[in-house]
Amino acid sequence: AKSVVITGLECRDFYFTWKSEVFTCDSSCSVYFQAGMSPLRIFDIFQTYFISILLLITIFFACLVYTKLLFYLPHSRNYTFKLIVFNGIVNLLSCSMYLLVYQLTSYNFMYRFYLYLKDRGFYIIAAVICALFDGMALNSALCIALNRLIAIRATTTEKNFKLFFYVSLLFSTLLPVTKIVDLFTFGPLVLEEYYFDYGQVLLPITIFSNNILSIIGNVQAAMVCCATLLLNSRIVIHRNKAEKGLMITSIVSYLFYTLYLINTLLADYFSFGVCAYTRYFYLGIASITPFWCLILFTKTVRQSAFKRTKEISFATVHS
Repeated sequence: AKSVVITGLECRDFYFTWKSEVFTCDSSCSVYFQAGMSPLRIFDIFQTYFISILLLITIFFACLVYTKLLFYLPHSRNYTFKLIVFNGIVNLLSCSMYLLVYQLTSYNFMYRFYLYLKDRGFYIIAAVICALFDGMALNSALCIALNRLIAIRATTTEKNFKLFFYVSLLFSTLLPVTKIVDLFTFGPLVLEEYYFDYGQVLLPITIFSNNILSIIGNVQAAMVCCATLLLNSRIVIHRNKAEKGLMITSIVSYLFYTLYLINTLLADYFSFGVCAYTRYFYLGIASITPFWCLILFTKTVRQSAFKRTKEISFATVHS
């Protein structure tokens, strides 16, 4: 393996991260990377191909199934299923955007693509969208758990579920604002050009002048996870009154996303190299799990998914 000198950074004191490396840049602004095919690098290549293939397969089938759930009876009138579909979609979009914004940057064949995004200012837009989808995926999981608990513990009308659905969309969209603001203020994400023995790449570097918003965002995510855990625990207690498939889907999806969140926190705050390299793996599993759990454990969805279109009544969507 060769040692590669990274230079050209602005000469001021700040710290930045990429994968497992956490450095403090002093006045010399020189940082050394060990390039080469280390076990973690090999795993990184494996997970990129493996998770990306699974993601493409899942997106293909999810488009078919989610279309039926949204536009065909009987599920088209059920706002619980609409909320589940929303969660499944943002999970897949979150993983897709992570692949675009972070995962592929370390491959030199993508250099010109990221240079194009950087020069035209599109990269920061992609980073904002990535942060938005990531937050929406986590927050909508909380809304699903709350929805299921309300359904099994109280008599709620369809009108109330409709209102809850739109409130959930608003809640899921607004809560990630902290991370988005951080990208434009205290923790901007920039692409820096580096040279490795395998080629020239542009790597995303987060430059923190103040990490207060980053901490707030992580605490916020941890609180949402804890709240979701409590709600799912209550659902398990009342499992005889709830639809088993939806209960399993909600809990399993939550568990995988929690693993991803814990892995991310360990990488960010404790600089665990393995955790930093496995982010995409955990995010990928967490993103595709909601769809496949819905198919495997929810009988009504599985039956609708494999019915022919002409056998399903079309539901008119009113604006």
